[in-house]
Amino acid sequence: MKIVFGKPAPRSSSNDRFLHRAANYVLWLFIFFNAICALNADDLVTENNLIISGDRLKITVYQNPDLSFNQKVTPQGLIDYPLLGPLMAKGKPTDQLKNEITELLSHDYLINPRVSIIIESYAPREVFVLGQVKKPQVYKIQPGKSLTLIQLIALSGGFTEEADRTKIKIIRRLGDKKKVLTINLKNLDSLEDFNLKTTDINLRPEDIIIIPSSKKQIAIMGNVNKPGIYFWSSSEQLRLTQALSLAGDLTSKADPGQILIIRKNNDPKDSTLNFIKVSLAEMLTNENPENFDDFVIEPNDTIIALQPSNTDKIYILGAVNQPGAYPIPRGIQKMTLTQALSQARGFNKFAATTKVKILRKDKDNKEETFTVNVKKIIKGDLSSDVELMPGDIIYVPESFF
Repeated sequence: MKIVFGKPAPRSSSNDRFLHRAANYVLWLFIFFNAICALNADDLVTENNLIISGDRLKITVYQNPDLSFNQKVTPQGLIDYPLLGPLMAKGKPTDQLKNEITELLSHDYLINPRVSIIIESYAPREVFVLGQVKKPQVYKIQPGKSLTLIQLIALSGGFTEEADRTKIKIIRRLGDKKKVLTINLKNLDSLEDFNLKTTDINLRPEDIIIIPSSKKQIAIMGNVNKPGIYFWSSSEQLRLTQALSLAGDLTSKADPGQILIIRKNNDPKDSTLNFIKVSLAEMLTNENPENFDDFVIEPNDTIIALQPSNTDKIYILGAVNQPGAYPIPRGIQKMTLTQALSQARGFNKFAATTKVKILRKDKDNKEETFTVNVKKIIKGDLSSDVELMPGDIIYVPESFF
């Protein structure tokens, strides 16, 4: 080999330049392929080809017109397919449903069926954001576009000062199951400073996003001067008397011997409720100050200051549009559960209509709790529509899980 110093290298031919560009192209393809493989399969799903209730699907089986049709997905998320019967479509990408139908048809009916599925018309795609943002409400995902968690927070006006950015919950429906994702956006100082190091996620239709408060929260209702939602510092312990003072103390109609605390279990998937009766009168009349035992309030407790047991009111709490105390109208011989719920303007979007709780005192002044499936009543089973009694407490749990 002869090496020549001081002379320029010979100019590369067009063929050499072509080979160089081809090598770069192959290199980029290799890098892109490896990046795609490294992603979670969930991240590769295009959110707008996830099927939801109300979508109209066009399903085509090549050279089989009897198995090709247009059908709207039912509210239960099903399609009724010829030969195969009801199939769950909701929450699945179109490709997944196509593969399932292809496999089922190939078992007993067709040889190498060629199936295609497109969403011919889209139902509204909505996500729900609740809690500590400035504009909590329902937001739509436009067909053909994606919406990320960061974009949703921007649409909702950003975080409030009380927002706990470390425990953002995304509740996602996956077929007939639900999954809870916890996202930490603590390092997101401002939406403009967002960078790739911050966790972000594509949202899916019907996702529920909950931004919790960094402060402890309770609800105080019934016969207090200022009923409402109250917060206090997470580093402090709150007692019952302190909580009632936040709400302006008891009204003259309240029975100090009947303070009801409704407490949820720590496990959000467990809808069991604990009903705790506290007598403020006994606490305050204790002659020995050293034995004064002020009841400790826990986060998310609901405190209800009741009237004496001969009250003509019922209390409706939880996932209804207007929770509160409601008098039984005069002239009505009996008032049913559904009539009471209509006074509270019905269920909200997140009500667990199959698990409505009623707390009641029987003739012997003993407390009993029972559960009513209001969904059955709505469907026509009027025998389940419970007749209410004065002083009944109705609690409608949420159905996030």
